[in-house]
Amino acid sequence: MSLLVIGVIVIIAVLFIFIVYDQSSNEKFPKSGPSSKFNSLDGGMYNLIEKYDKADDFKDPNKWRLYAGRIDYGSPAASEGLLSKDFYWNIGDPALNLNNVKDLGNSFDWTFLSDPTGGIQNYMVGAANADILIADNDDQVEIKVMKFQNTTDARSGGAAEFGLASIRVETTDTYNGGVFVLDAEQVPNGCGAWPAFWTNGTSSEEEWKSPNNIGGGINSLWPKYGEIDILEQVNNAPDGHFTLHAAKGCMTEATGDIVSNDCNSGGDKRGFLNGSYVPPGEHDATSGCSITIPDIGINGKGVYICEWVKPNDLDMMNTIKFWYFPSSNNTPVTDFYSSGDINSLGNPMAIHRVDGKYFINQRIVLNFVMCGDWAGSLACSDDRFSFSGGDKQQCNNAFSTWLETENSNPSGLIDINNPDDPRLDRYKWIINSLRIYS
Repeated sequence: MSLLVIGVIVIIAVLFIFIVYDQSSNEKFPKSGPSSKFNSLDGGMYNLIEKYDKADDFKDPNKWRLYAGRIDYGSPAASEGLLSKDFYWNIGDPALNLNNVKDLGNSFDWTFLSDPTGGIQNYMVGAANADILIADNDDQVEIKVMKFQNTTDARSGGAAEFGLASIRVETTDTYNGGVFVLDAEQVPNGCGAWPAFWTNGTSSEEEWKSPNNIGGGINSLWPKYGEIDILEQVNNAPDGHFTLHAAKGCMTEATGDIVSNDCNSGGDKRGFLNGSYVPPGEHDATSGCSITIPDIGINGKGVYICEWVKPNDLDMMNTIKFWYFPSSNNTPVTDFYSSGDINSLGNPMAIHRVDGKYFINQRIVLNFVMCGDWAGSLACSDDRFSFSGGDKQQCNNAFSTWLETENSNPSGLIDINNPDDPRLDRYKWIINSLRIYS
């Protein structure tokens, strides 16, 4: 056999091996997974797949859904505590009718709670409420709050005379990697404010409906599927926080001003850990792997970016990076918008390396909590009201009193059902854009 023939055979064999390897690699690390919008393979170049910069974008029922609230209900089979499930509403459907969710297939007593984090705002659902609370203002989107009369609302037992209406949106798609960017002109701020831009792992519908799911429906058996907080800020603090929450065993190799390397949040406030009831005080709850975002200012203006690199192999390490820029006019941000090259952002403020099994099927969430378990537990004072912290009820009382009696403005009391009352302006999101890249 001539050397020429042997050479041709060798070349063909090498090409065949390369093609087979390349195809097998694509099969192992597909761009699209069966349970998610996409999977991120590595850093580098990204493509813009979603951009939300109009009110109608956030009201698209194919893209976003509304969080309706949590129902806690007693169970004869779990006398140690309460069971709970969370409910969502198609953004285009009529307003919530509590009778629609009262029958859970059980005869248990139940209470409808607006917010599982202990806030006193009421999350509104329905197309009409979405039209009122999500609106365009020139080239920006505002997600607002408003005062409403609350005497017959079952969520408060009919006890409160007035309430604060808010709205919480989350994506209908789930994600397993990518880049998530929030360009905010204003983040809700002031005493009692607890805004968040985050992602939350979700279960399948079958698991959510299972009687064994006793940890909550929003993040079924939270924190089983993980939570990535791209921005959290409380009260009038000048700093923000990047945080990971995950099931027991999740430790991070992190860079940045980190508070803890243990991402296990232990269980929710009802004492559940990975689907099993744990008596209060017996789980090793932490505040997650939190990293400080210094000097974002009280109103939080800026661009918050998270890159989540997740190979399709569940057991492989994930890399989660965070950046903050005080304005979208920063050259690194504009370069990334135009090129999709993540490297144009420069060094991240924080990097986490975590086991991939702790973070899967994440939905993007944008919400605002008034008081609640975190903001309400800290002391705060501003030009409207103050509270000494330690007990969120102090925050609840101070805000409720201000909401019902505020009359320093010549127009008198804060308007009912008016999301544009200027005294509520500080509690709204003002968004330039929210972008998702794959």
